[in-house]
Amino acid sequence: MIPLRNFKLKEIKDLINFPQGVEYLVTTEDTLNYPGRFCSFYRQNYFLTIVEHRKVKFKDKPEYLSLYQFDAPIEILPWFVDKFDFFLKPASQGGLPSGNIATDKELVGGYKYNRSRHGKQSILISGSYMFQGGFLDTWKTLANKYENGTL
Repeated sequence: MIPLRNFKLKEIKDLINFPQGVEYLVTTEDTLNYPGRFCSFYRQNYFLTIVEHRKVKFKDKPEYLSLYQFDAPIEILPWFVDKFDFFLKPASQGGLPSGNIATDKELVGGYKYNRSRHGKQSILISGSYMFQGGFLDTWKTLANKYENGTL
């Protein structure tokens, strides 16, 4: 079991000078739907951090950088690929049987010990960004690196 309870996640407020112990991995841009909207991936020891960011400018106001941070245990990388493939495959190829909404394996509970905000986290990715825009390919590349021990 990875010791997650005592690890304190850092909030990323600056995309260039991020906190010590935060490792930058890669950035993708949603050029198909929202040019200028990015997802940057970071590693914080046993955690994956995704920061959604874009510049925002309102009339008569200075431009600012909008940041939203999503944190999850690093094991989410291969888990997400496995579950996503399971939900997309037809039952005849080992995917989710028609009419079911449950996964093929037992669920594992979790706790949010180390986040400063303990509310629900989500990240919205459009289908076109996921499939044609490179988000899923980036995720799969990171998952492969994690499983190979090179992340």
